[in-house]
Amino acid sequence: MGTLSVTTLLFDLGNVLFDLDIPATETALNRLLGHDAHRFADWARDNRFFERFETGEIANEAFIGTILEHCTPETSATDVIHAWNAMLIGMPANRLAWLKELRVKYRVALLSNTNGLHIDWVHDYFRETHALTDYEVKYFDRVYYSHAIGARKPDREAYRFVLRDLGVTPQEVLFIDDNQDNCRGARQVGIHAVHHSPERMIERSLDDYLTDIQV
Repeated sequence: MGTLSVTTLLFDLGNVLFDLDIPATETALNRLLGHDAHRFADWARDNRFFERFETGEIANEAFIGTILEHCTPETSATDVIHAWNAMLIGMPANRLAWLKELRVKYRVALLSNTNGLHIDWVHDYFRETHALTDYEVKYFDRVYYSHAIGARKPDREAYRFVLRDLGVTPQEVLFIDDNQDNCRGARQVGIHAVHHSPERMIERSLDDYLTDIQV
């Protein structure tokens, strides 16, 4: 039994490499929306508001302005930005060092469903916490943000875009994500995918994931 010839590790960002507290944003937004929170949630779902933001269809300013229309009168744009980014925690320095080590053996890429406001915060975080202005180049061979490529997981086009850009076959790629639907989407195009639980440390789990796809 030998390990499949994986040449490329494709990571999700949030809750795989970058720690999140998703309920923190839900709580913060609901506080700003007040009595309108449930109605806004229904409207956002029916209009794919958050999904469209993640594919770049909605600009940062329009996203903030739309939320402000539903918030209590004293709410500012800064309040919305802070609430939206409340889920973002950070990445330990040892994980960055680990990513750098992986690049000796593998091509390391990132595929994240995200948006301009979150990535602005992430850039600020890496600059202020880790003194990094080039983390995307230093630790990854390629970085694919959904709002930049115009496609999001689990849509097949997101994975096909990555495969085309990397110039690899699906069988060469191991994709790791904390969302089961995203893993299923990757498998539909032939990519090896494993579900990662945020309770596990990715740097301690990767060897197990590679073992799980032995043939």
